Amino acid sequence: MAEYAIWQTWGPMFTAHRYRGQPLGISYTDGVDTRFNDIMVPGPKFTAIDLSGVGGTTANLNSSAFKDISSVTYLYVGRGTDPARIKISDMSVTDPGISLTERVTDVLFTKNGSGVEEITFFMAGDEYRVITTFNAAGSDTVTAHASQIIRIAGLAGSLVAGFSEEAAYSIDLSGSAEMETGTWVGRAIINGDDCTPTGFATDGITWVWAMCRGPAILNPVRNTFELVFDRVSNSTRNGAQTKSLATIGTLIPMDRVLMHLQDGHLSVHAGPEAFPENDGTILGTVTAFDFDGDWGLMALYNEEADKTYLLAFRPRQPEDNHGELLSYYCLGTQTEECEHILYMAKKGGRTNPTWLLGKDSNAQYLTAGRDQQWYTDANYEFATNVTQSAYMTELRAMPGED
Repeated sequence: MAEYAIWQTWGPMFTAHRYRGQPLGISYTDGVDTRFNDIMVPGPKFTAIDLSGVGGTTANLNSSAFKDISSVTYLYVGRGTDPARIKISDMSVTDPGISLTERVTDVLFTKNGSGVEEITFFMAGDEYRVITTFNAAGSDTVTAHASQIIRIAGLAGSLVAGFSEEAAYSIDLSGSAEMETGTWVGRAIINGDDCTPTGFATDGITWVWAMCRGPAILNPVRNTFELVFDRVSNSTRNGAQTKSLATIGTLIPMDRVLMHLQDGHLSVHAGPEAFPENDGTILGTVTAFDFDGDWGLMALYNEEADKTYLLAFRPRQPEDNHGELLSYYCLGTQTEECEHILYMAKKGGRTNPTWLLGKDSNAQYLTAGRDQQWYTDANYEFATNVTQSAYMTELRAMPGED
């Protein structure tokens, strides 16, 4: 008896095989957007931001922090030894005149209990630097902390958590203490080799310390860090850009998988590698991501292809036809690496929500739609002059059928 196949040209990737009564889905895409029901549209436009005029010894853009200066919102980005300053309203770039001794490993905005606002630049082997005078029209003034070296830092309520090799610290900013002169308190030490911190997040009240050999969590009773699992092979990609996302939990990128931690429970596979039907090239290491509460953007680097895939993602929906935690949609590719993604909402007075993405040592931005159906917004721009393709599933016969 003849049987007809129906191809569905929208929906998440990796839904490639047909089961009885289900349409044939999307294998993977490049430069097209299949997130919206009943329609396939071109992918979004990514607009370049050239940071080369800032100079210094460059490295991949890896961190950022906002600061309002004279009622104008700026974004400071770490991209080597010399941070850049981006005016969010028009994405223009200025040089804050800051030259550090090493590559920036993290950037953090803080505001203490007395209302003092600071931007801090952290490094692997030198005392961190704090901007003490902001000058939007010229060079900022930075001051080094007297003795503290911090590689990775993050906010944890009124505390700032800081990590330097095998040691974890905190500083309390609920009062008048400042990053520039404050005293850090030792919290815990992990013994062992190659304990290089790579990221930090809070899973509820739990501190998650990401390291080159895997994550650890802080035991609040004993005030000690405990490994989530035995140490894995050393890689600086393990734990880099670890982040806690609303409604999803904490995502921990590892060299070969994306891990999910929520309420202390760990799931090993949460990335594209989790899909048995992912037989394309969208495999590798997750290098950056962020989430706006509805949609997220993620960068996945494939070392063999030397290519970065820019993916949209969201929690699995009932109609998504798979059983994994997240659904993925490939919006585009690039040859440059992306080690930082930031959802900026409408900061700086922008009309539309905006995303910033690293592009080697430079940056790019995406203007999103003002509601869930991005493509219906007149301000939304589609990609042009890029390869746009969608790879549909193969038609496979059911066992015992012609």
